[in-house]
Amino acid sequence: MDEVLVIRDCRAVDERGDRDGLVDIVLEGGRIAEIRSAGKARIPKGAREYPGDGATVVPGLVNMHEHLGNAHPGTLEEEAIAGEDDTARVVRMAGNAQKALRVGVTTMRLVGEKGGLEVRVRDGIEMGIIEGPRIRTAGAPLDFRGGHGGTVGALEGESAEEYGRLAREVIDSGADLLKLMICGGGAGQDLDNVRMPLEDFQAIRAAAREAGVRMALHTAAIDHPIMDVLLDDGVDSLEHCYRLPDHILERCLAQDILLVMTPLVGRSPEYFQTIRLAPDMVENLNEAGKSHWPAIRKAVEKGARLALGTDFHSHLEFGSTSAPVRELEVYEEAGVQPTALLALASRNGASWLGLGDQLGLVEEGFLADLLVLEESPLEKGASAFRNMRQVIARGRLYETRPPEPPPGA
Repeated sequence: MDEVLVIRDCRAVDERGDRDGLVDIVLEGGRIAEIRSAGKARIPKGAREYPGDGATVVPGLVNMHEHLGNAHPGTLEEEAIAGEDDTARVVRMAGNAQKALRVGVTTMRLVGEKGGLEVRVRDGIEMGIIEGPRIRTAGAPLDFRGGHGGTVGALEGESAEEYGRLAREVIDSGADLLKLMICGGGAGQDLDNVRMPLEDFQAIRAAAREAGVRMALHTAAIDHPIMDVLLDDGVDSLEHCYRLPDHILERCLAQDILLVMTPLVGRSPEYFQTIRLAPDMVENLNEAGKSHWPAIRKAVEKGARLALGTDFHSHLEFGSTSAPVRELEVYEEAGVQPTALLALASRNGASWLGLGDQLGLVEEGFLADLLVLEESPLEKGASAFRNMRQVIARGRLYETRPPEPPPGA
């Protein structure tokens, strides 16, 4: 029988603000069964009680851009996993998932993995034999010919027909969505041109729509017929957006398109130096940042729908905290206000994943994926996430753990 957990004397905070006064939150069957004023909740016999002592309960973090098995090419990250076979890779990815949960990520969208091995991790978590976040995966990404996605197992076709077949194979292998790379990456290739032919994209899109799955598009968000299709649809997400002209941003706003802009990537030079990323790649990232950061700030200013997405492993240390928490601080530096930050951290991503009626709010009937913080983000902003007392996933309490330094630190 599932344990009943009662969080006593806490504050309930989400994107809607703060409930008046202290409350008791009853968690049963992996969901929030009841929220009542402190001392007023009906406590089932045998329930486990957790003393909140005025702590703040917020929705768990939803990291919408992760790679459980990824390592930057030619770095100490890659060196650390040299010679890894499939079994070792699955074990490492399962460990990364567990570490992500312990830094507050209760839902994770994977946007590029090799060999379909992450499906085993996802399914193991769902069966309760592996500890980790809820996972939705894109499987192997679909890349333009000669693209940069080899480190995350990207697939390339020789024709539009083959791209359609590859997309169907990825979906049939267990993917929940598709990841497309239609331009180069910030560390290495041309960002000023869409490199995937329209006919290849259309074949992939047709397979996605037939299967009822969405797509995450690695893009510089520049003028191109592919962008016109995406902006007219309004259902897929745009990743990175190293370039984001005003007229394209306005169309994103009109369609309420989710932007997963991964700002931490362009604000972490120390990390890349630590793992010994090639100097030319670091220089390319610095150059991409000249347009990326202004694009992020403009998107924030205009009220774009944004979601957390680190691109780095969630459990890694950035600025003496975890990657997701540091990214929330970066978004705050870009101008995101506290209630919008809470939406960005959880609700926006959950809604895109089709879980908006179950995740991202501290609300009766919602899934019990929550964080217990010492302080409220409404008052302390993103820094409140640094003082995380407990993680709750599927209604169970988990101890937090400190983030890990990168290889070579």
